[in-house]
Amino acid sequence: MLKSVLLLLVQVRSKEKMLTKGAKGADEASHASFLNYRATIMDPKNRDESLSVHQSDVAYFTDNNKIMDKNILKQQTRERKKIKIRSKISGTNDIPRCSVFKSLNNINIQLIDDVAGKTIVSLNSSTLELKGKKKTEEAYETGKKVAELAKGKGITKIVFDGNGYIYHGRIAQAAQGLRDGGLIF
Repeated sequence: MLKSVLLLLVQVRSKEKMLTKGAKGADEASHASFLNYRATIMDPKNRDESLSVHQSDVAYFTDNNKIMDKNILKQQTRERKKIKIRSKISGTNDIPRCSVFKSLNNINIQLIDDVAGKTIVSLNSSTLELKGKKKTEEAYETGKKVAELAKGKGITKIVFDGNGYIYHGRIAQAAQGLRDGGLIF
């Protein structure tokens, strides 16, 4: 078994639907052949050139024999990064931790005092009137507004926590908005 992630070929969805719905021709023999087809592992280095695989038809196969979706793998990687980062940084009342979380449509920025376990400032981009703007512009404006709220509470320095996300796009724009708002990190 390869140490790296192996690709598992998944049968065409129409045949899968036919077998799961119990349509005509879905006898035990065809179901067994379908299961054998799903279990065939394709080595990425020795791939058959005539076989074309669409990205949506590929799942990921790990060493412990569990089939995983690529989005679940990305989320678990982000959680590992988050735990590693949080072990190294912590916020106080004077220099709070700035946690940035991005969802599909919005971005949430919090200034957190980890010693007391309290959130000092919190703002979500959905609470601002930013309709019609790009997501990166929304992140920038949200960061600028958080910096303004933090300055009102006497906070000038923060510790930035990207929450395991790559410092790019909306996360970078939120950080730039915080800097342009006057926070130092």
